[in-house]
Amino acid sequence: VVLQSGVHLVSGASNHGYIAIPRRATAVLLVAGAALRGWVVDSPAEALLGAGISGIDVQGSTSSGGIRLRRPTWCALRRVHVNGTRDQGVLVEGGMASIFEDLLITNALLDRSRSRVQGAFDLSGTDHTVSRCEFTASVTVRTSPDKRVVAAAVRGTNHFVSDSVAETSDAGWWITADSSRFTGVRGDTNLGEGLVVGGSGNVFAACSSVGNSQYRSGAYDAWSVRGGGNSFAACNVVTSSSKLVRHGFRDTVNNGSAVARNSYVGCTVDRSVNTRWYTEGFLGSAPAVGGHAVRPRSGTSRIDVTDAGVVALFDYRRATVVRAFVGGAEGQTVRILGSAKVAIAPGPRIVTATGRRIRLKKGRTYTFTRYDGIWYQST
Repeated sequence: VVLQSGVHLVSGASNHGYIAIPRRATAVLLVAGAALRGWVVDSPAEALLGAGISGIDVQGSTSSGGIRLRRPTWCALRRVHVNGTRDQGVLVEGGMASIFEDLLITNALLDRSRSRVQGAFDLSGTDHTVSRCEFTASVTVRTSPDKRVVAAAVRGTNHFVSDSVAETSDAGWWITADSSRFTGVRGDTNLGEGLVVGGSGNVFAACSSVGNSQYRSGAYDAWSVRGGGNSFAACNVVTSSSKLVRHGFRDTVNNGSAVARNSYVGCTVDRSVNTRWYTEGFLGSAPAVGGHAVRPRSGTSRIDVTDAGVVALFDYRRATVVRAFVGGAEGQTVRILGSAKVAIAPGPRIVTATGRRIRLKKGRTYTFTRYDGIWYQST
């Protein structure tokens, strides 16, 4: 089917449905012919204007792609399910200001041999809106070390993406777009990362990485952030299986300009094999850490200060020398509430104000700030 400008393919279906067998489809079903070597729904090479598809299901084949829209502008795909395609389920090549709502893509990119990263849903262009969608390439065995088969690839600039999930692929979201807005998206149960962010100037709000690194526990990070100038608010990492991620947020930006780094506010990580926050030293991004209080068990000499602002040592019942603060993040400051049973010893990662071991006193507060991996005591 070649979709022309101004043409709409519409059925009366108000929802998309899983295609178990054709008679159970909730909409009109387009099935790839055995001889098809291309796309079940395609568009002309010139810009596609004001076209749409609503309530149509697509059953692809091992020799076909699903839907390809070339330079779509003011177009809309709504209530569409694409299943079983050799290439992308939906490929959007450029264009602007089109809408993609209530899409379901399953078993896409069945030809796993890819020379570059491609998504079951693959978007480029500018000012597109994506909402209430579920994307998966249905990958159960890792296709390549560099994770070329992803659930959703978002490229271009100035997109609006919300309430959508990318799952069960080499990686969930592969984002090289700039200046876009992501709200309530989730990367779920992927072999590798839940979200890979290579673009800049994006905003992420209430986004989640859930149950990723399924290839092997500790092999991949929940979030891999490679681009700068992004903002993350109330984003999290959730472990929902026996597999753990390597790092919660792994931020590899290393730049002397503060505006080129990323900012994290109210973000949380429940568990990880290594550090929950990985950043690139004093030129890396620094997450804003909440002022939570922790009370280590008596005798603890390596204190976990993840997300901590206050460390209360009131429960120590025997003499203990604290030799390390672990799990912290760059720029984090902790205030130690003293106990006469506790001393803090300088070492490779702790610098005291005097350069010597300090014995804590009840009623006093001792402040340490992490800079380039080292905790410095305030004078």
